[in-house]
Order: sequence, then structure tokens, then C-alpha cells
Amino acid sequence: MSGHQIQNPHSYPHGLTPAEYCWERLADMFPAFVDRHGEHPDDAPTWRDGLNLLTPAQVSHGLQVLLTSGREFAPSLPLFLQMAKSADRQTPTHQISHDANQWNTPEGFIRAKINLMLLSITYRFYQDRPDVTKEQAQRIGQKITQRAQYTRKVARDFAGLLKEAREANPTKGEGEVWRDEVHPALLKAVKEQIFTPCVESVLS
Repeated sequence: MSGHQIQNPHSYPHGLTPAEYCWERLADMFPAFVDRHGEHPDDAPTWRDGLNLLTPAQVSHGLQVLLTSGREFAPSLPLFLQMAKSADRQTPTHQISHDANQWNTPEGFIRAKINLMLLSITYRFYQDRPDVTKEQAQRIGQKITQRAQYTRKVARDFAGLLKEAREANPTKGEGEVWRDEVHPALLKAVKEQIFTPCVESVLS
């Protein structure tokens, strides 16, 4: 592993750098991505350093644009950076992630988790529904943006639930509390309150 490691200026869930967060998502979307670039960002220093310059909002926007683009193959680094930075010039299609300092609050943590869940749910949905057109996928993304108020409400509600679960289970570690007490209910809420209504409004 070579190349200069750019200091990560942001805080990501579980201490991930922007590059590590993107790497996981890109590997999920395009399995051949790691075959070409490696299992970890450090295996591709140019990609690593470029991705580590992105803000959380840019990362979220870039991944959502990529997810709804209909591409069969991963983009080049310059193209992905262009997708991500287009968030600075227009309204993002995915209003889940906000300023980096908000990611360090309980609500910000939940919003980051919601963002991750939506990316995963959406990707799997498109895999199961190859009949969905690119235009429909873009409209679904727009509908998700329009339900930002529901996203904020879910994040507030589950930030409180996470706090209560931690207090009620003092002998459990953070990971156990999240996995056993919060994650299943949050995933259900994201599907029922955010994703499914958006899909049904476009495809029904």
C-alpha cells in the first residue's frame, strides 16, 4: 500500500472514512469493483485520496445518483466525483445525510443508518424488479426526497428509542443494543414509512 493518506476531515458511522464507506457501497452495487480495485481503499490510493475529499452529503448524493443511473458497471473515479459534487449545484435526490457534525449526534447517527438502509433496500429492489425503467427509478428517488419530513421524524423517534434501549440494557455493548433492540424495528420503519410508499406511488 503506497501513496499519501489524506487525513479524514469527517466523521462517519463506526469510524469509517469516506473512502471506506463508499467502498462498501460500491462493492455491494458492483461485485466486480473489488476485483478490479481491491478489497480496501488502500489498495487503490488514487481512489482512496479522491473519495476522502468528499463530504457526507456529497457521498450520499453520489451513491444515490449512481444507484438510479441504470449503469451496469462501476464508474471511473472522475465520473463518480462528478456525480457526488453535483450535490453542490442542485437539490440532492436523497436528503438523508447532512453536515458532518450532525453525524455525531444520536439523530445524525440514525439518519446515516437510514441512508445506508435505503441504499441497500433500493439496490435489492432493482435487482428483483428488472422491469423498472430508469425513468421510474429516478421518480422513486425524487419521491424519497419529497418524504424527507418522514425521514427526519423516523430519525428523531429512533434516536429516542436508541437512548432508551441503551439505558434499559446497561450490560449490553453498543453493538448488541443496536443489533437486538433497534436495527430490526428501524429497518421495518424505513421500508414501511419511506421506501414502500414511494415505490407504490410511482409503480401503482
